[in-house]
Amino acid sequence: MNTMLDFVKRNNLYINVILVGLVIVLGLIILLLSFKYREISSSMYAIAKPLIQREGVLASGDVGEVMIKDQRTGEEKALVTGTMPPVIFNTTGIILEVNKGSLKIQGSGSNFADKTSRTLTVIFTDSTLTFEKNPVNNYEGGAGFLHISPGMKILIEGEENIRGKTEIQAKRINIL
Repeated sequence: MNTMLDFVKRNNLYINVILVGLVIVLGLIILLLSFKYREISSSMYAIAKPLIQREGVLASGDVGEVMIKDQRTGEEKALVTGTMPPVIFNTTGIILEVNKGSLKIQGSGSNFADKTSRTLTVIFTDSTLTFEKNPVNNYEGGAGFLHISPGMKILIEGEENIRGKTEIQAKRINIL
């Protein structure tokens, strides 16, 4: 015990320097971590600019869009809200008629900004899959026509963005 006290008395300056150094290093680590946390938390609250594309697979149509005028440019743009995303890939409807290679359905309006029900044309391709209520049974291409009829409620998944479009190329048809 005596030797420890003697050691502390003799090396008091060294011990104080080491302790001050540790406090400075810990302070720097805490400061750096707080800046990193601020960057993360501020990026979490950044508002992303909504994108409504007019070209390519993600392009949306113009049907049923609620248009607003941009104050700066004077250009008319589609209104994007939290309830109407810029990209939609599916909708539901009731089959009105079965045609060669396509269906006419009364759509629910879920793929239009104004939510108005419209008559949609659903185009079948060779790769369109039709699923019965039992998802184990599915039919590819034109074979799906044998299992659908007017009056059935269906879910349509498009090959591309179907927002604002009345003609949809079907990737999948689910019979509900």
